Amino acid sequence: MAQEFDRIEPTFNGGPIQTPSRAPIADATFDHRYRPTSVPLEVASNLRGKRQGRLAPYEKAGRVIRLMAWVTAAIFVGIGAAVGFPAFASGKYPPREFIGLAAFAVVITGALFCVAWGVFRRRTWARVAGVIYGVISLPVFPIGTMVGIYLLWILPFRWHHEA
Repeated sequence: MAQEFDRIEPTFNGGPIQTPSRAPIADATFDHRYRPTSVPLEVASNLRGKRQGRLAPYEKAGRVIRLMAWVTAAIFVGIGAAVGFPAFASGKYPPREFIGLAAFAVVITGALFCVAWGVFRRRTWARVAGVIYGVISLPVFPIGTMVGIYLLWILPFRWHHEA
């Protein structure tokens, strides 16, 4: 049985030009130049189902929290290197403060990455944790203050807004 399909010719501006093609295509053979018209080209090209264009406010907040997690990890690695290298070079055991700092760094950085993951997935607990992180980061002038104000503006008031 032969079916009739429309020929889709893509253009440079992203929209398809559909011209009727009266040549029937057999079921056994399929030519890749022909597609059924029941599936819009925008849906077929957008495999993940996400919208194109601007980010939603909660996605921006998740990116900011993730960036601050990376900055926090870099700061703790720098402090750890400054404290740990002299201790290891002298052949002594690292001080207890070093081990405590390393454990604290792992917990804080891991918590920030978890909060960023939750904000990306619009979890309510992550919204609350993000607000708490925003309040805690306010006294850390100047970057923490900007991040805290941004998170306190986005997470409570623009959580349900789309881009």
